[in-house]
This record gives sequence, C-alpha cells and structure tokens, in this order.
Amino acid sequence: MDQDNTITVYRAGAFTEEPEPSWHVMAREYARPFDRDWAQAVSAELDCEGNRVALHGGTIPEASVAWWALPKGGHYAEFECRYQHVAAVLVPDRRDWLVFYVTMVLPFLQGHAAITLAHSQQRVGDVLIARARHGESDHVDPITGTSEFDTHPRWKPALRNQHQTIGRGRPA
Repeated sequence: MDQDNTITVYRAGAFTEEPEPSWHVMAREYARPFDRDWAQAVSAELDCEGNRVALHGGTIPEASVAWWALPKGGHYAEFECRYQHVAAVLVPDRRDWLVFYVTMVLPFLQGHAAITLAHSQQRVGDVLIARARHGESDHVDPITGTSEFDTHPRWKPALRNQHQTIGRGRPA
C-alpha cells in the first residue's frame, strides 16, 4: 500500500494500482489508535483469521506470506521479510488466486529458502574448516564457524614466537 491510498491489485496475470478498498482503510484506522498488530486488525475487519506460510514452518523468519480470504471472494496477501512489510497485493477474483500463489508466493519463498540454505551451508563449512585447522573445537564458535585463533591478534602467524604452539601442542 502506498501513501496515496492505493493498493496493488492482481487481475488476470497483471498488476495495477487501484484505490484501496474500504475494509483496508478501516483496518488501518482500527490498528493505529490502539497500536494493534496489523494482522490482527485485518483479521478483525474481515472477520476471519489469516493464514501464513513461511520458511521451515515459520521457524525461519527470513520470509513469509500472510493472506486472508475475502468475504465476497478473492484474497488479500502481504509479503514480509524478517517481519518487515515488503508488499501487499489484493487478488479480487478467486480464480486468479492459484495462479498468483504459484507464480508469486512460492517463488518468493523459494528464493529466500535458497539464500537461507546457502548461509547455513557456509556456516557448516566454516565450522569444519576451523575444526580441521585447529583440532579440538572448544575454541570454535559453532554458529559462525569462526575461531578465536582467526580473530585474536596474538594468534596471527607473523606475531607467533617459536615457543607458541598450534593445535594439540605442536610447535608453531
């Protein structure tokens, strides 16, 4: 939704900007004075509970899409990344919903899933590399894969003296 009181509408495979419907205006007015959650305000105004599809059953907050079935047919969807609003789309014709879901909602989530997977694989690789380089893993952060040897200035190879050791007591 823009500041000029329009909303993005998906109809027959195309997006347009149209004046926002009255229920959307009422939901915004309902949410503002009481500082209510936007999803609760939309649910209250439409008199129905919303649905949410997210990565990994909602345990990964990278991306999600919330949607509501409209009382007179159609759907309203909101795209979010890390709980930040990205886009809101009204799909007034229920026949367009499946096409919209398959061509817009699923690719949005799949793209974010691929990014999340790449970050996870990078962390696993970092942990394995740190363990292989330094032996015992008590000094390796299992989340980031970084080692105190990688970040502490006294462990830089140029600063080591002959009496320091590397991994399992081997001389440097």
